[in-house]
Amino acid sequence: MRRMTSTRFWKLSLAFLASALPTTSLLSANSQAAETVLGHHANGAAKADFSFDNIAAPSSTDAGNLAKVRLLGGQMDSNSPGPECLFDGEVPTDADQPNRNFFFSGGRGGRILVDLGKDIDIKEIRSYSWHPDLRGPQVYELFGASDSADAKMGLRRRESPTDNSWTAIGNVDTRGESKVPGGQYAAAIRPSEGDESLGSYRYLLFDVASTTDQSQFAETFFSEIDIEDGQSYELQKTESRIDTLDIDGKYTIRFDTTETPDLQPWVQNELMPICKLWYPKIVGLLPSEGYSAPTDVTVTFKAYMDGVAYAAGTRITAAGPWYRRQLEGEALGSIVHEMVHVVQQYNRGRGRNRNPSWMVEGVADYVRWFLYEPPQNRPRVNPARANYNDSYRTTASFMDFAAKKYDAELIQKLNASMREGEYTDDLWNKLTGKSAEEIWNEYVATLTK
Repeated sequence: MRRMTSTRFWKLSLAFLASALPTTSLLSANSQAAETVLGHHANGAAKADFSFDNIAAPSSTDAGNLAKVRLLGGQMDSNSPGPECLFDGEVPTDADQPNRNFFFSGGRGGRILVDLGKDIDIKEIRSYSWHPDLRGPQVYELFGASDSADAKMGLRRRESPTDNSWTAIGNVDTRGESKVPGGQYAAAIRPSEGDESLGSYRYLLFDVASTTDQSQFAETFFSEIDIEDGQSYELQKTESRIDTLDIDGKYTIRFDTTETPDLQPWVQNELMPICKLWYPKIVGLLPSEGYSAPTDVTVTFKAYMDGVAYAAGTRITAAGPWYRRQLEGEALGSIVHEMVHVVQQYNRGRGRNRNPSWMVEGVADYVRWFLYEPPQNRPRVNPARANYNDSYRTTASFMDFAAKKYDAELIQKLNASMREGEYTDDLWNKLTGKSAEEIWNEYVATLTK
């Protein structure tokens, strides 16, 4: 099948727009009339200050400086900063700069809820974006709610805002501004002639759509959003919250809860003592000749991250929402698992063999479930469905059985080989006299007795 280009996607999208969309915004009966003004600079004609002839450049003193932001639907891309970057007064300096733009993932868009803290008489709302391809244009609907409107804040993605006491303010679709996608885009929602404001709102809801349903890489790179009410506001600086743990003068672990300040007491009282005890233990459990474990580690809790956690080099990044739910459950153990990855450092080996992920994760979960966690928490393996290379808990259970039966230092030996990039499946035979599959069958036999 021939792959469709982004330009072809664009032509299909524009054809649909011409045939299906009205030329004026459709607003609900309880909204004030608004008009939308659009601006575009093609690739190669972008301006560093995002200035347009018909739309003001981004402001650093608008009412967006009051905003507290959260996502109501959609998934933030793992390469995107949190949505608070939309109101920091800063714009990207390059056309493809993921770390300076907020964007969703998956090609389905999402919803952004903005809380200004009080009702504000809004004069204009502007949005800016920049990308050389499908992520450049903007497509969204905007809704507002006053403090007294009793609007539903926890809207599900399929729930209509206007059916839940939200007021439709306007909609934006910049796709018709260019024959091919890409460049800088701006949109301004303003009162219609004769009106002085868009209305008085505390809450704003941006219901964002992808720029085409033909690609999962069509989520807009939103660079900045401005909310103007005629007043000037200073940007509210976020207080940095970093706790530093010194471990016997050998290791330093920094815990960053700047985005998740509510987790700081748990980090200080629960997590830091565990890390102080277990990071040196993990280093001692996974040695190899000539290797020194990282001495400086960072653990960062992110406010808008999905999933659980991941380790990259000496940095552990953790999803704040998941940890809030698991403070009395798996939160501590998951950080122990990630600290194992920091100590592993398998990408530094001199050998050329690529370590299978089931082995890498198996070692991390072995340390967690069979050395850190109490016995009653250990995983139970279903032999009818599982296999030794299923990774995580299943592989950890398999490794524990093999180490106890064949070699108490088996995990250390496997770790050393993986760190040097010398692991092969034959290593099981060399270390135990049996293949991994043979050992697995022995383990399964103990489960079915």
